[in-house]
Amino acid sequence: MEQDKAFTKKLYQALSFAVNHHGKVYQVRKSTNIPYIIHPVGVMEILLEYTDDVEIIQAGILHDILEDTEGTEQEIEQAFGVRVKNLVVGASEPNHDTLDWQSRKEHTISEVSKSADFDTLLVICADKLHNFKTIISDYEKMGEKVWQKFHQGKEKQLWYYSQMAKAILNRYPENKLFQEFYQTVENFKKSL
Repeated sequence: MEQDKAFTKKLYQALSFAVNHHGKVYQVRKSTNIPYIIHPVGVMEILLEYTDDVEIIQAGILHDILEDTEGTEQEIEQAFGVRVKNLVVGASEPNHDTLDWQSRKEHTISEVSKSADFDTLLVICADKLHNFKTIISDYEKMGEKVWQKFHQGKEKQLWYYSQMAKAILNRYPENKLFQEFYQTVENFKKSL
C-alpha cells in the first residue's frame, strides 16, 4: 500500500510517543528482555494490512499507553486528537487495581460483544491477534512451558482468546481481520 509522507509522518509520531512512554517504564514483553515496543509495531503491521485509516493505526500503536505507562488520555488527545484518544480508551481494559483478571476479561468480552464500535474493534482485534501469534510462536519454541509465562495458565488464556475471537467475529462476520483472528485461535486450539 503506497502511502504519502504525511501518512508516514503520523505513524512515526505515534511510534515515537509509544517508544517514549513504554521506554520510560522499561517495559518488556512478558518473560523476556525484548523491548515492549515490538508489540505496538506488530499491531501496526496487522492494521496496515486491513485499513488505511491512519488514526486507527495510530491508536493501534498507542493502545497500551493508558494500561501500561503513565501516559494520560489528555496527552494522547493533545498529540493525536479526540478520535485517536477515544479509540485508545475503547481498546483499554478497566483499571487493574480495581478488578481481578477474570473480571477484567469478562468486562472486555462484554464490551466487545455489545458496544465497541467497528473502528475500536479493529484496534482490539489487531492487538489480540498479535498477542496470540506471539503465543503460537513461543509455543513452537517452548512447548507447554509457554503457559508458565501467564498467571492464569493455559486453560484461562485459551478461554479468553477464544471468547474474544468469537465475540469480535459475531459483530462483523464478513470482516477479513476478524476472520483471521478467529481462525488463528481455532486452528491453534485444534493443533494442541
